[in-house]
Amino acid sequence: MSTIWKTDTAEFEFSPEDGALIRLESIAAPGISPLMGEGEKSWHHPPRYWGKGFAVSSRGSARWHRPVAPHDPAHLVYPLDRIGLKLEVMRGCSALGLEERYRLTNVGDDAVEVGSLGISVPFRDVYPSAVECHQSAFHAHLWTGGANSWAWATRMNGDGTGWGLDLLEGELWSYSVESREHWRSSNVRGHLYLHLTDHARNAAAFGGQPLYRLASGEELEWRWRISWYESFDAFATRRSERDFSPHRLVAELGESLSVPIPAGAVCQTLKGCGTSTQESPGICEVRGRHPGIEWLELVHGERRSRAALLFHRPVEAIVRQRVAFILARQQAGPCEPTRDGAFLAYDRQSGLTEIGGAWGDWSDGRERTAMALLVQAAAIRGWAPVEAEEALCRYRHFLETHLLTPENGVRGGSDETSVKRLYNYPWVSEFLRGEYQRTGDMAALRRSADILEEYYENGGTTFLGFLWGVHDLIVWLQKAGEGDRAQILRDNVIGQARNFRELGINLPKHEVNYEQSMVAPLALLLLTAQRLLPDEDWTPAIRDVLAWLRAFGGKQPDPRLADIPIRHWDGFWFGRYRQWGDIFPHYWSVLSGAAYLEAAEVLPDLKSELNEAGERIFRANLVHFQEDGFASCAFIYPSCVDGEPAHRFDPLANDQDWSLVWLLRYADRLPWVLKSAANEASEAGALV
Repeated sequence: MSTIWKTDTAEFEFSPEDGALIRLESIAAPGISPLMGEGEKSWHHPPRYWGKGFAVSSRGSARWHRPVAPHDPAHLVYPLDRIGLKLEVMRGCSALGLEERYRLTNVGDDAVEVGSLGISVPFRDVYPSAVECHQSAFHAHLWTGGANSWAWATRMNGDGTGWGLDLLEGELWSYSVESREHWRSSNVRGHLYLHLTDHARNAAAFGGQPLYRLASGEELEWRWRISWYESFDAFATRRSERDFSPHRLVAELGESLSVPIPAGAVCQTLKGCGTSTQESPGICEVRGRHPGIEWLELVHGERRSRAALLFHRPVEAIVRQRVAFILARQQAGPCEPTRDGAFLAYDRQSGLTEIGGAWGDWSDGRERTAMALLVQAAAIRGWAPVEAEEALCRYRHFLETHLLTPENGVRGGSDETSVKRLYNYPWVSEFLRGEYQRTGDMAALRRSADILEEYYENGGTTFLGFLWGVHDLIVWLQKAGEGDRAQILRDNVIGQARNFRELGINLPKHEVNYEQSMVAPLALLLLTAQRLLPDEDWTPAIRDVLAWLRAFGGKQPDPRLADIPIRHWDGFWFGRYRQWGDIFPHYWSVLSGAAYLEAAEVLPDLKSELNEAGERIFRANLVHFQEDGFASCAFIYPSCVDGEPAHRFDPLANDQDWSLVWLLRYADRLPWVLKSAANEASEAGALV
């Protein structure tokens, strides 16, 4: 029989087989545990239960699974005889929650170096269906910043409640993911492991991993508490004395970030992207010297903590350099193994463009449309070279000849015949609408409308494609004397919005059963309906969907994580490494950013926080763009995934340009986007 401990607010269940923690349950939400359980029993096995783990040392490696008898949950002993170590787990329960103390002891005769030490925390971050996600699944937001480390597992239904893991003693420096075998695909995040260090497998990850040396008889300890909270703010308040979380995490090169620090603490940068000075007591000023992520380390007594900051170049400079790179290396010529004018994925390691073939996510269509849209947006703003005109004409010819059918269906690539992937329709429509904006060509405007009509004919009313700018298209059609077509499009959009409002959380699955890039387009759809039909109050539905959407994002002190929605499959589908695992930030996070900025205009009580969250998401995505114009499609964030080193950029430039496309669409709402260009021009004039 299992052992159950209870407090006034929670219940904790331990396995009779080995004393492992197998269930957490809040009295306020009975029957709902944040841990994997029966629903995952085909692949969630006892060796990966909570608190199980592994060590890699100078004497070899070992996993701990079965403790010596008795299996008392209050004190478990795991002998790691193969490597001369012993792990003990000591637990206690109080009104504050469940506390666990882990002690690793060197029981050998000589010193040993511990290079990796990972502990399983199998949060139920899975996607069986939208309804099941809202009923019983959790988003797991992790932060391993040394002494300032925590985890927050929050309900996917957006009610704000969750379980907080608070590190009370010791340091955690990274996390990794296991169980991401290829056959499991995109609907399971995997088993999450918290690490005291992962030096042996990825020494440079997360700003650098420590190597622990234990003399004979010496111990390494850490202690955490896990409790149920009514909100993340309540969790953050409980752990505020251990927190190291700068409010601003991103700045342009040359600007400085002011980071509050405790009295008596010392702060320093680690990676060389920035310099830090302590100008006044309690403030550390960090100024960017080179673009990229800078790790900031705080030493306060015996506690070391880290936060990550991002410094980026002016947006205009990023866009200009990226467009130049695309035109020079990623557009097909007449003699290449694809169609002339197409934009292609590019492998940094080989210098070759990719041939899509059977792998649709490397095709010359689909998400590669982002490159055409970026070149087009840059040309409209005057940020593109003169060659952009010819490049856009060639791309339009390619699109109309090889991607569009006579019936206005959209193929996924020039070698594909299927027109069933509805995501592709709005993207191609957007390009032709942009050509009308750029050149005044009425044929482009009409074809743009034709494509959206076909989108709705083929099931768009029940599909969450990434619609943008439909209101503008309706207005332009009306001005062009196409009032009937404008009305048809308006009716289709409103009908789609009403359909999804009635469905509530019963969302149909798309390419993933439930994901942020279903919820964010739903929010944008409802916001569009509010604009098209203001006499009908859409705000209750908008508020509900925003709550679901915000649950995807965390509050970690790293711009790649703060408010960035969880997404963990695109490194496999779109990258050269074909590696699963958390992608932070993923470029489609800008859909959330756009939804927040749009919602801020109709929800005045949330305006400030939504605008801040939207800005954080757009700025974070600038991390993908390098100084020479190359850009990576994915940063795989964990230290390792299934034992393979990660925390690295994928070498493929593929589909990440959507983040710049959407950023330029909202440039007028984000003053720093255009301010950079104005300041550079002003400074150049002063130098002359």
